[in-house]
Formats: sequence, structure tokens, C-alpha cells
Amino acid sequence: MSRRVVTISISSHNYGRFLGDAIDSALKQDYEQVQVIVVDDGSTDDSVEIARAYGDRILLVAKENAGQGSVFNVTMDHALGDIIMFLDADDVLQPGIVSRVVEIFDAEPDVVKVQFRLAVLNAQGEPTGAVKPPRDGLLGNGDLRLRVMRTRNYAWTPTSANAFSAETLKTILPMPAEKYVTGADAYLAEIIPIFGVVRSIADIGVGYRIHGENVSISNGGAVTARWARRRLESIGYCRSQVLRFAPIAGLDPRDCTSLEDLYDPAAITARLVSLRLDPERHPIKGDKALRLAWMGVRSLRTLDEVPFKSRAKRAAWFIAVGCAPQAVAERVMAAWTPDGPAHLAK
Repeated sequence: MSRRVVTISISSHNYGRFLGDAIDSALKQDYEQVQVIVVDDGSTDDSVEIARAYGDRILLVAKENAGQGSVFNVTMDHALGDIIMFLDADDVLQPGIVSRVVEIFDAEPDVVKVQFRLAVLNAQGEPTGAVKPPRDGLLGNGDLRLRVMRTRNYAWTPTSANAFSAETLKTILPMPAEKYVTGADAYLAEIIPIFGVVRSIADIGVGYRIHGENVSISNGGAVTARWARRRLESIGYCRSQVLRFAPIAGLDPRDCTSLEDLYDPAAITARLVSLRLDPERHPIKGDKALRLAWMGVRSLRTLDEVPFKSRAKRAAWFIAVGCAPQAVAERVMAAWTPDGPAHLAK
């Protein structure tokens, strides 16, 4: 039997009505060497009382509200595990997933991250039948170091569907919490692969609850220039950190592509939205809509895990937004923008 300890850190902010399910799903794993931490991020409901009722079976860390990035940082101050899993308090781990993750880490010493699929649940915790990412799409798998350095792009899963090497997390954390009140999983997803192997498994490892109050800008979120600029700021910061950590990971920093030259569909989408909606405040000088449309279509070659139909839809979006008159481009962006706020579930 493996001697690895797995830390499951549950992030809770006013999710008391779901928290017990999340804690139970962690405590009932068939792998014995599990540490469960509940990091309460300034809840004003009964979350702290619910967590305290579990006594010494969990470690409760209650702190002021500072967002998702701060929860990741605080976790590392208390984690005892060799493997770290972050679980949103409204999600639930599937039985046996911790044992499956440990098997992979034991089999391959170079693994820094294991990711798996999520079953979408309704507010009552019942499966809807949907799976994220869809079963017809592949997840990034293997040695992705140069791919991430050069394109940033690989198919990764949200917070609750990952397990990370604690040693690697200690290298890249703490992150600047003020930059990552939400979306902190992107920081981990974009940086950690440069340190080793990513393994993706077909198994569904977590139930991903959608209840209409998920902490996100997706609830009524519209595509705006401000959203696009924030997205570009986040991507640009992660690029700077990949550049910073590359020598530590044994990589050549010259292989790290800058934001301006990055053939990444999400980055180019944000550039195009920012430019079309608010050209005066667009942060990348010299950008032209036609060139970005061309870059966007070319960048889709990096999405080899994504079904052709989805790539074709994105190509049509790039062409329409980059080439159409302003009024038409705005209608297209309002109707659907890939990777936009309306598509961020949490």
C-alpha cells in the first residue's frame, strides 16, 4: 500500500448547505491516508459551525474573505500531503478517485498533475447526464512542457478535477491573491505542467454542482472590454511566471512565447474582444482586427484534443468578429464568445 498522504482542501464561502456533502465525500474515500482541510473564506452563513461538527476528523481554517487564490496559499501552510487536491465546497468527490490518483503518482515519479472529468450535478446533487469536458474531447496528457511554453494551450479541467504534486505547488505558491480572487485554477493549470508530466484519466472523479449561485461572473455575465482586458492581464501574468520558473524547471526561457506572439485561441479571443469593443483602452498597441482573426484561425491547430466541429465553430467566430462591420461583430460577441464569461461555470 502506498505511504503517500493526500490532502483534500475544501474551499467554502457561504456554501453551508453543500459543505457537508463535500466533507463526507472526502472522508469516505477508500484510501486511508487522507488529510481533510476546510478553508472557510469569510463565510457569514453556518459554514463554520457545520465544519466544526466534524471535530478532529478535519482541520478547519477560518479566515477573512480574500478569494480563491488566498485559499490555495493558506492550504499550503497547513497541508501534510504529498498530493494536494482542491475541492470546491459545492462539489463532491466520487468514490475511489483518491486511490486512482495515488496509483498514478506511484507509477510515474515525474507526474506533477493528474486531471479527470466531472459529472455535472443539479442543485440537489443529482446527475444531469452532462460531463465536463465532453467525452468526445480529449484532455491534455503526457509531457506538455514545450507545448505550454510555446502555446500555453492544452485541455485542462476546473479546480475540483485535479490532483497536484505538493512539492511542485510549494515551488509556484504563494500566488498573488489579489490577482486571483477568482480563476486561481488557471494559475496552476498554466504553470505546473512545465515541471513534469500531466496525466489525464477517463474516469469521472468529481460531481460538479451547478446551482445558479456559483461564485463566477457567469451569472448574467456579458462579454465586455473590461472582461477581455482582465483576461489578458491574467494570461500575461501567467506568461511572466512561466518565464520566471522555466530555469527552475530545467527549461530554456527563450522557448516561452510572449502574450503578443502567442497562438492561443483564448488569448486571441480576448484580444479581439478588447480591440473591437474598446480600441482606445486596448492594451496591445498595433493590434488589427483582421490580423487577429487570421491568428485566431491559425491558433486552432493547437486544439488537437477538441472535436473538429467545435474548432470550426470557433473559426467562424474569429472570421465574423474580425472581419464584420462593428454592429454585426458586437451581435456575434453577445450571442456567443468562446471562453467568455457566460461559459465559465465557476
